[in-house]
Amino acid sequence: MRELIQSSVAIVVLGWGGPAFAADLPVYKAPPMISAYNWTGFYVGGHVGWGVIDENGTLVATTAGAPILPPGTVINGDRSSFLGGGQTGYNWQIGKWVFGVEGDLSWTDAKTSATTNGTLVANSFRVENANTHWYATLTGRVGYAWDNWLFYMKGGAAGVNVNYSANVSVAGIVTAFPGLSDTRKGWTIGAGIEQALSSNWSWKLEYDFMDFGTRRYTFIDTTGAITNMVDINANVSTVKVGFNYRWGGPVIAKY
Repeated sequence: MRELIQSSVAIVVLGWGGPAFAADLPVYKAPPMISAYNWTGFYVGGHVGWGVIDENGTLVATTAGAPILPPGTVINGDRSSFLGGGQTGYNWQIGKWVFGVEGDLSWTDAKTSATTNGTLVANSFRVENANTHWYATLTGRVGYAWDNWLFYMKGGAAGVNVNYSANVSVAGIVTAFPGLSDTRKGWTIGAGIEQALSSNWSWKLEYDFMDFGTRRYTFIDTTGAITNMVDINANVSTVKVGFNYRWGGPVIAKY
């Protein structure tokens, strides 16, 4: 009986003293999780997509021979094609803002052959051929990071390599103007989103617009007797899906 009474008293004492004792214990709080994919570092990757070329040629003049089209005639050379290539660059992250530089190169095979019937000479027509081989850009980038997502814009210099040729047919007699190969220079602006999939890998979706202005080309036939001058205006829109491999220590989350 005495042991039972002593046990009951001990339980009551502990029951009253437990909260006070617990109040004196230090409270441990887990530190907040620091989310944060750090976008700083070098990266290299690849992409595929589609490019649409908006191009028009304006006939300026024809020398030595009867022109089949009047000066000012506009010939449409629009074309589109699959593209694929690679990119590399570097990012610096400051707070939520990400700044960087990037270079990319895309191979393509966008071709067109536009036929225009002659209006000044009966039974005549002109054929303009164009074939685009690659696009390249060198840009600066600025973006806003939201955890492992990056929303960005880019802008800078652009280049395109293209080959132009033509031939004129009059009453079945064809005069050929051999191809001219040119690397045209212009500017570009674009925007995209990128998502980190792991500490090193990410994927992206990007739109770019490239403008190459107007350039005058002189076409000389195979005999050297006939010369055509044509002003060609061109711009390009591309949509690309790609991936990047980044190194430099990005971390998805830490405590």
